[in-house]
Amino acid sequence: MNTEKIPVTLVTGFLGSGKTTLLNHLLSQQHGKRLAIIENEFGEIGIDDALLIDANGSGGIFKMNNGCLCCTVKDDLVSTLITLHERRAEFDHVIIETTGVANPVGVLKTFLLNEDLQDMFSVDAVVTLVDAAHILDHLDREECREQIACADLVIVNKIDLVSEAKLLEVEAAIKGMNPLASLVRQLRSAMQSDQIFGLHAFMSAPALLSESANTSRKEDDCNHDHEHGQCNHDHGHEDDHDHTHDHGHEHSEDCNDQAGQCGHDHSHVHGHAHEHSHHHDIDLQSVSIQVEQTIDKSKFNTWFAALLLKEGDRLYRVKGILHFQGEDALVVQAVHRVVETTRTTGSAAPTANNGQKQSTISRIVFIGKIGQAEKAEIETGFKACLQV
Repeated sequence: MNTEKIPVTLVTGFLGSGKTTLLNHLLSQQHGKRLAIIENEFGEIGIDDALLIDANGSGGIFKMNNGCLCCTVKDDLVSTLITLHERRAEFDHVIIETTGVANPVGVLKTFLLNEDLQDMFSVDAVVTLVDAAHILDHLDREECREQIACADLVIVNKIDLVSEAKLLEVEAAIKGMNPLASLVRQLRSAMQSDQIFGLHAFMSAPALLSESANTSRKEDDCNHDHEHGQCNHDHGHEDDHDHTHDHGHEHSEDCNDQAGQCGHDHSHVHGHAHEHSHHHDIDLQSVSIQVEQTIDKSKFNTWFAALLLKEGDRLYRVKGILHFQGEDALVVQAVHRVVETTRTTGSAAPTANNGQKQSTISRIVFIGKIGQAEKAEIETGFKACLQV
């Protein structure tokens, strides 16, 4: 019996961003992968009819002539995924396409909170497409902002419709909202399969480690008050490290015991040595903190649980790689109040190339509706967790 988890790519983006064009492009490629496509509105989304063998399907699952499967969400996503998993031998990778006005947070919570699904599937990456010509006009829409905030990869699409100056403006706005995401420019969603599959980006430690190293190396070259998107830091998503996962959980008042401690294991680090704060006309912003000191685990767990309890509705995404005294680095991921952690070894450990200093660098990024008061509260609270 095959017990290996099936990777899942979530494709999201506002109306007209090119999601369906991307899917049809991937389905037509000779990449050797057998894909299972989950759509919210089959028949309206527009998967190429020429790819379908049986339009009636079996159990709502449609076979395509290239060996891939396609199904639509009828009742709920969990039931759809479990039904699909019964045909696990027929596919290698799942793609979930959300509707243009959907908030991807609900889909991510499904995987982070459901233990059955966590045993079956793992989120590989959140891929968000944006229409370069219209995205700046859509940023007043909550769902559009959350699609960008949750992204591991943003495809800036339809670049032939705008000038270079407009593209730079779009990219700066995206990086200001989500400094964690990689950006790719594209014409008509023409992405190659290796640019979409196998990114290992959702819980990736190397992306945070490389960013920490880049910021350390470029401190003399970059003004600390610049917008992150102007600095051209590389956010690669290679994932060659060993890791173990803890099941996700959601913070609530029940998370605190009598001593105010959360029994769940969290690990995050914030830093005062190098900080980026991004401010835009819209209310979605990001705060990035990096430190070289180790973290007091007990203090951090208590503070972070309290922060999520209070501000979880406003925090769209939190991602960090944290170092506690005497422990391997811990990657922490939060979507609102839902938290998942991954213990890393291998590439997260110091080497002759990155030096011993690299092993204690912690970095954490908060993305959400963060005003000046919240930013100050996060920075002060985190600094109080540093090991003394």
